Amino acid sequence: MTLFSNDFIKFDTALFAPLPALTLAAFTLTPESASALRQVQASRLMARVAMTVQNGGMAAAMSACGAGGAPQLLVIETDAAMEPLLAQIDALAELCEPETRLLVIGGSNDIALYRALLRQGVSDYLPRPVRADQVLRCLSDITAAPGAVAKGAVTACLGTSGGTGSSSVALGLGWMMGQSRQGVASLLDLDLDFGTAGLSLALDGTHGIAEALAAGTGLDAQLLDGLFDGYDAHLRVLTASDAAALAADPAPAVLDHLTDLVRTGGQPVVLDLPPFGCNVTRHAVISADNVVLTTMPDLAGLRNTRKLLDLIAALRPDEPAPMVVLNRLGMARRQEITAKDFARTLGITLAATLPFDPKAFAQATNRGKVLVSTPAGKAVSRGLRPLVRALSGPLAAAKPAGKPLLARLFRRG
Repeated sequence: MTLFSNDFIKFDTALFAPLPALTLAAFTLTPESASALRQVQASRLMARVAMTVQNGGMAAAMSACGAGGAPQLLVIETDAAMEPLLAQIDALAELCEPETRLLVIGGSNDIALYRALLRQGVSDYLPRPVRADQVLRCLSDITAAPGAVAKGAVTACLGTSGGTGSSSVALGLGWMMGQSRQGVASLLDLDLDFGTAGLSLALDGTHGIAEALAAGTGLDAQLLDGLFDGYDAHLRVLTASDAAALAADPAPAVLDHLTDLVRTGGQPVVLDLPPFGCNVTRHAVISADNVVLTTMPDLAGLRNTRKLLDLIAALRPDEPAPMVVLNRLGMARRQEITAKDFARTLGITLAATLPFDPKAFAQATNRGKVLVSTPAGKAVSRGLRPLVRALSGPLAAAKPAGKPLLARLFRRG
């Protein structure tokens, strides 16, 4: 009886959180499966996974586990029939820790085999040929904690240069995404030295992101909640507080821990980033689900946008290109490049075009308001709506974790 279909929907990495830090070893038999697994290995979702891919299938896996101990997650390709395969898995279980999980890739598309493998403690099974998106989906499901809630998508916002209005765009996106989800979005001001989110919204800012980062990976959800300033029912902000409290730039693991905590509630997270040359920005761009690049309609903006699109593409291979916002249209009509010419020159589709309205912006700042939440910000709000719709798609709830490989042994006791 046929169980599986290879007509999978294209995998959207924005629907899944990065995999946690763990060890993973894959043992393949065919070049096609090895290629798919190496594509998985290159995904940004695997940045915290210590992963190896080697040939040899089940025999190589048993040899490796017997010699050096088993990793936390195994992926094994096999051509064995059902009965020999079940016997091999029994023997493999003796070499593994109780928490070890196993994904099997095989040549059979049979529901009886699938059910037998699940009874044996295998976390999941994929029939050949496999694609990278299928494997990544399975690994994400397997490593999800039991009962886990959906993870909110993280959007990194940066400008092509100073003065593009990227921080204003980040605030607008955060507020509108929270509103569109009928919940609250979180904005993290990661411009540790010159962040303006707290200032422009007249927030207290006594505590903020420097304190959160100083706590390192010991930061917990309760402490983090106390560091946020609430703007309204749709937006809360972790302001750029005194960065002098940090001895050095935050380590990637600390940034990952912070964003993981914030996104756990399933609501969207927006990162307001400093210029691209900062280590914080580079790491955030690599790990974020979406990247929004704000630029201006002049020659410098055109050049910098082209350069950053290329640099970010190198950091995020096989990921969607950044969404480009063309801001402050009409500020200098004689010198500016039209939106149509700007997009055509770069060979892109602009995600949003926003008008230059200094009076509305000044009024909102003086009142401590997000521009798009005021009547004067209606034009900017209209311009951002297509981008908000693109960023606020449905989130997938995490599935319960697969069974550990040795779970059946504990059931016997």
